[in-house]
Amino acid sequence: MKVIEMSEEHIHLPHEETIMRYLRKGIERTGLTQEDVGEVLDFNQSAVSRLLAGVSRLRYGEAYDIVLLILKHVSSIPNEPVKKYYTRKAISVHSDEPIFLAATKMWNNGFTQLPVVDRKTRECVGIVTDWALLKRMLIPIKVKSKETWLKEMGNKRIKDADVIDKVPKYPSKSRLIEVAEGLMHHYAVLIEENMGKTVGIITRADFLKLLIQK
Repeated sequence: MKVIEMSEEHIHLPHEETIMRYLRKGIERTGLTQEDVGEVLDFNQSAVSRLLAGVSRLRYGEAYDIVLLILKHVSSIPNEPVKKYYTRKAISVHSDEPIFLAATKMWNNGFTQLPVVDRKTRECVGIVTDWALLKRMLIPIKVKSKETWLKEMGNKRIKDADVIDKVPKYPSKSRLIEVAEGLMHHYAVLIEENMGKTVGIITRADFLKLLIQK
């Protein structure tokens, strides 16, 4: 296991051979063929064989595509596009607005996250979450008084408070399983249409719809 030292946390990356063992085992258990893998990667069978044997170097994008292929065969999540599940015209905040406004919108609407939009470009730059706000409240840095810290923080502009989380953006034609994989690592992800324009958001809670009996 490789460990990269960071200023605030450790990132743990599995060794390439560990990833390859997982992929080979997943391919075998799901009954996928090298032709199936080749179709996803746009490889011929010889190239797939070299890749799975460890002769060719595995790239991140290739590993990701194979994982999604495996998940599509083992997951109960429907093989449907995400476009009918995400929230359009979601309530959002501008990056130059104060934190207390984001907190108020989350509290009043029962949300745990909000998209953050740049007022000038009108582009969504990420999300602000209740977890990010809590984390920031626990670390008052360079303040005159701890007693006034929460008020000071509440009045800070969102973009100046280190509370914006960068999250993946998926085209609306993306499959649910791909978006679900992204949500394993993020509170929410953004959905795009028409030349990369952000049009909505989907959260982990949205996947609960799949469990509701109709």
